[in-house]
This record gives sequence, C-alpha cells and structure tokens, in this order.
Amino acid sequence: MDSNVSPQYDIPLWNETRWNGCWNGEAGVGLYLHAGRYRRDLDMWWVQAVAYLPDGRLCLDRFWGRNASSRGVRVGGLHLEMTEDGWRAAFDGVGQLTTVDALARAPQGSSAPVSSMSFEVQATPAAPVWDMYAGASERLDFAGDMHIQQGYQTAGRLRVGDSEYRLDGIGFKDHSSGQRDFAKWHGHRYFMIVTPEWTCHALVMYAPQDGLPMAPWGALHRNGQEHAIVRFELPDLADSAGGLPQGILMSTGS
Repeated sequence: MDSNVSPQYDIPLWNETRWNGCWNGEAGVGLYLHAGRYRRDLDMWWVQAVAYLPDGRLCLDRFWGRNASSRGVRVGGLHLEMTEDGWRAAFDGVGQLTTVDALARAPQGSSAPVSSMSFEVQATPAAPVWDMYAGASERLDFAGDMHIQQGYQTAGRLRVGDSEYRLDGIGFKDHSSGQRDFAKWHGHRYFMIVTPEWTCHALVMYAPQDGLPMAPWGALHRNGQEHAIVRFELPDLADSAGGLPQGILMSTGS
C-alpha cells in the first residue's frame, strides 16, 4: 500500500508531495491533482485541484487543511485515496473558471467567475510501479527519501456547471518525500507516457556544477519487462504555457 510517510520535523526543508491525474484525449478533458505538506507546518497540506476542459479552458480550486487520510489526501472537498489495486479520487466543490493562457500569466483558483465542480475517477495500473531509487547508488537532494511513479487506465466522470464529461483514458501518480533543496540545480526534463502497450518514465537533471545534462533516469515497461532509458533529449520550454516541445526516446529493449 502506498501510504503517506511520517513527517521528519527535525530535517530542514523536508517535505512530501502527491501528484495524480488523468487525461481523456478524445474529449480533451482531464484532472491535475497536486498536494503536499506546508513546509512551515508539516501537518498542514496544500491542494491544487484542476479540471482541464475543452478548448484550453480550466476550472480549478486551491485550498489548505489538515489531512484526514493516511493513504492519500482528504482535505476540503477532495478525497484522493491509494488502494490495493490503484487509486481513486472524488471532489465536490466550486472552482474558478479560467484558461491555460491566464494561468500561465498569473496564479488562478481563488477568484471569480466560479462554477460548481465535481468528479469521480478510478485508476487501475497499466504498468508496474517505477521506483526511481531501486538499485540506484545516487539520491537527489530534493526527494532523497523516496520517489515512485506509476501509469494507469482510468474511468470516471467530471461535471462543471451543467456540462458533464467522461474521464475514461490514461492516468498517473507521483509520490515523493525528502528534503526539497533546488537551490543548486539548473533544471530538469521529465515526461511520462502511458499507452495500451507500454508505459515510459524519463527524467534528466541538469548538473549543479556546469548546468549540463546528467545521465538520464527512467524505465520503459513493456510485455512484463523493464528497460532502462539510455538517452533523453527535450528542448527548453518555449513559453510559460509549455509550448510544443519534441524529444527523442531510446530504450535498451527491442
């Protein structure tokens, strides 16, 4: 079971975050659920609950609270729970109506116009868990305790105002903990791909000393086997909305 970890109150910059989401490419809708501990009060959690809507529209809420769950996040109207066979999430509340472009320019989620927003989604594994530190001799100083990810298939529904959408598609989770010290890092590149045949995790850090890319981390899960990522390139983001970067993925597997 992917349970929450015990807070390390005596370690400076220590934290824990959860990041889950889903995407229905045919409908152009999905969820972005991001939550973590407030660094000055590790028993308080912040939450970002975002619904992607067609044509670049968003409905989102940002809120804080004490987490009533030990296996995910139960804060405000959000209940995100890790289960034996995946994860599930539900929300019943109100969010701000905005757009991707507006969010790229300034924070959103606590102003008008608003709409009722609710969703229910169930995620079942599409591939095994990828443990970033399994067999690794090196750990990073922004998530040095643990860092796991997994790809999923999802089913569910999203309702914003009078419109309802299906959340049938792909999903993901990312759970990490440890010190969060990004001061010396130049940046990173990351993506995750979930398909019916395979799932891929790819990550490269840009080194503190010279800002050059380090050896990539990652895995490609296919046909019950795990293949290492040996090369990963991704251009700089062109704008604050993410741009349209393209990259190369190579695996040691055939």
